[in-house]
Amino acid sequence: SKKKRILEFGTFLGATAGTFILNGAELVFSLDKQSEDYDYKIVNCFNDSLIYVEGDSTSDIVKNFLNDFCANDGYFDLAFINGERDYDVVKNNFYLSLDVTNDDGTIVFYGYSDLWSGVMNFIDDLDRKALLHSINRTSLVIFRKSENESFWRSYLKK
Repeated sequence: SKKKRILEFGTFLGATAGTFILNGAELVFSLDKQSEDYDYKIVNCFNDSLIYVEGDSTSDIVKNFLNDFCANDGYFDLAFINGERDYDVVKNNFYLSLDVTNDDGTIVFYGYSDLWSGVMNFIDDLDRKALLHSINRTSLVIFRKSENESFWRSYLKK
């Protein structure tokens, strides 16, 4: 089976990135705004399979780095949005994910819950325009580009 390339928003201690790698991901590109306790993060155990970038996904530096990476090394199969819970940040992470995932890529949101109104409100707004799937008894919501082609192609034309 094809090895997966994953973009993760929100590294925190690196447990999710590590789980992706231990379950067959070829590469995890993990982006996190926070730097505290980096020396103790699990991500240090996966040097060959993980690219950790400290920064804000709204910055032009990070966007340019991601676009250059994709142009040279290929696009991502999966984006996992699990960073900040603010509406505008979730929205930014989603639209950046549209730009850097394969045409048949998948975008997964974590945090669809009353606890995180920014995540919930963005997903509710997106649900009016696109086909989404939720996983029962979790806070995960899935957007598949293959099921929403007209939506993301019209976005990329703008």
